This record gives sequence, C-alpha cells and structure tokens, in this order.
Amino acid sequence: MRLACEWKVVDRVPRVKLLRGEKNRESILPHDREAVYLAALPHPLSDAATVLLDTGLRLGELLSLDWAQVHIAPAKGASYGYLTILSGKAKKQEVL
Repeated sequence: MRLACEWKVVDRVPRVKLLRGEKNRESILPHDREAVYLAALPHPLSDAATVLLDTGLRLGELLSLDWAQVHIAPAKGASYGYLTILSGKAKKQEVL
C-alpha cells in the first residue's frame, strides 16, 4: 500500500487496526480446504502454492530457487526429492 501511495494510485495508506484481543494477523489454511484453494488457482500459481504448502517455504525463498537447488531424486534413505534453501530468514542453511 505504501508503494501504491508513492505511485499516486491511492491517496493514503489506510490504517488497519487489529480486532479487540488480537495480537497479530495470521491466516491458516485448514487441511480440508487445501484442495478447494488449489483448484481455484490458475496454473502456474497452483504449482507454486502446492510447493509453499508442502514445504513451509516463504514466497521469497521459493522465488529465489534455482534448478541446482531442486533435487528430484531422493537422498539416501528418503522417499522423496528435496530442495536446498541457500538463503532465507533462518541463520543456517535449511534442507527440506
């Protein structure tokens, strides 16, 4: 919204107040609604959303992935492939 204000798309940035008793805003997609959510998305957004939901990645982490970080073959003893996350919010490297 701040960027929209800077670009003169909106006159001002609206102030959004939390409801009484709220400490922060967060939304959790219940597992039983996941299929409905994914079905409503066009391709390739549905693919990206599937990866985000299945891995817990942040959007920036997903968008910064390079093919060298995508491992289709499972690691020894694993059932599925994995992703190597080189940079993110965490201090150490994460392997999903």
